[in-house]
Amino acid sequence: MDRDFLIRLTNNLYQLTLLFPKKEPLRYKMRELADDVLANFLRIKAHSNPSLKSAENISQLLEDLEVLDSFFVISKEQNWVLSSKLFPIQEEYSKIKEYAEGLNQEGLFRLSLSTNQEEKEVALEQGKI
Repeated sequence: MDRDFLIRLTNNLYQLTLLFPKKEPLRYKMRELADDVLANFLRIKAHSNPSLKSAENISQLLEDLEVLDSFFVISKEQNWVLSSKLFPIQEEYSKIKEYAEGLNQEGLFRLSLSTNQEEKEVALEQGKI
């Protein structure tokens, strides 16, 4: 997954939402979330090591993807577009969510390892080990 893929996906979502009714708020909310997903994904990719900041970005990305997925469900139920046009885009966002969940687990694992290391160092300094 790279920048160009996400830009194309965001663009595809924009094209899809053109088929929604013009004054439908969901049209603009989905676009805004797609923009946020793109921005957070790029921020995460910019961090070479997991940190508190990238963990916050991952958390926000996962939250945005969950909301976006719910908006896809609403869009399907409204029959504004054919499911065959909606499903592939929704599926790609699901793949991003899976990727982000993997990053989240990896980051939490690394964070817990670094915390344990810090605790060990403090214990060594205090002569507890």
